Amino acid sequence: MLVIDDSTGVIVDANEAACRFYGYTRQTMHRMEWRRIDPWSATTTLQAMICAASSKPNEPLESRHLLADGTVREVAITTGSISMDDRSLLVSTICDITDRKRIEQLNRKLSLALDHNPTSLVITDPTGAIEYVNSRFTQISGYAPSEVLGKNPRILQAGTTPPEVYKNLWATITSGKAWHGVFHNRKKNREPYWE
Repeated sequence: MLVIDDSTGVIVDANEAACRFYGYTRQTMHRMEWRRIDPWSATTTLQAMICAASSKPNEPLESRHLLADGTVREVAITTGSISMDDRSLLVSTICDITDRKRIEQLNRKLSLALDHNPTSLVITDPTGAIEYVNSRFTQISGYAPSEVLGKNPRILQAGTTPPEVYKNLWATITSGKAWHGVFHNRKKNREPYWE
């Protein structure tokens, strides 16, 4: 947590967690200007924090902060305002979201890779309920995602694949191994296709 004088942008107090996070002693953090930890958007971020503090509910503001060792971390800032000794102060809680942002970016990349894969992809939960299909699946089968999510892939069965193939499939994938094979399936329009 940081307490900032909103008229000067000077940090007037910081708790121990903030000192550890930023890598400064408490004495150094006191009287440090806000722009030292938020050099890229110091003015706009501080103005946004002032605006956010005056309205409720307060959505976190995302920014990038510079630590004492030169490391840059993504942060979410939640701010409120208080008055003390005839001064208007901002009380800000800073949450490090760097790892979350990195995971979100990776998830976006993986999602794009899955959706634009030239192979039909169907992901199920352990009970066989479909959780995800990519756009190639929709193109080939004719089923929209909303028509198959939560359903079992057996809705695609044309009835010509021997039951032993499905038994082998489930035994293989539930043991953690990769299964390879061919299905004779049926599209939404009932036209058969091989997959």
